[in-house]
Amino acid sequence: MAKFEFDIKQLENNIVGRIGKIQNVSGNPAYGSILQRAGARLAEYFKGTLISLGKDDTGQLIDSIKPTDVKITGNNEKSIDVYPHGMRKPTARQRGVRNAMVGFVHEYGSSKVKASHWMSNTVDDVGDEIAQMVADGVSQIIENQLKGK
Repeated sequence: MAKFEFDIKQLENNIVGRIGKIQNVSGNPAYGSILQRAGARLAEYFKGTLISLGKDDTGQLIDSIKPTDVKITGNNEKSIDVYPHGMRKPTARQRGVRNAMVGFVHEYGSSKVKASHWMSNTVDDVGDEIAQMVADGVSQIIENQLKGK
């Protein structure tokens, strides 16, 4: 009969040592660029959806969609938002209308515009891909930290 012994302390020390090398991922400068790339990709999808729905009459809404700069909360957590920015160029019909409001109307509809749910449907369609982009980037950060890079 063979006897197998394993020193659990050795395992604990190995795990603690490796985890100690993994710093707060969101505090890593590379994490911000991962979020920026994911945000830019989501913006491309939003634009493509609007074009496919024929919502590109003036191009102002589509041109205004972009990711924000990386935001840092009090917990040092980073995030990014992707939405239509800025004001529309004034026309005889519209004065001082924000692109975000136009996007909102196209998303949820109004008495004159049918709801298209362009943002929520796009996120439903590509959300997993965007999340995987971020997960892959985070995995690379962790791998690099474990290798001492």
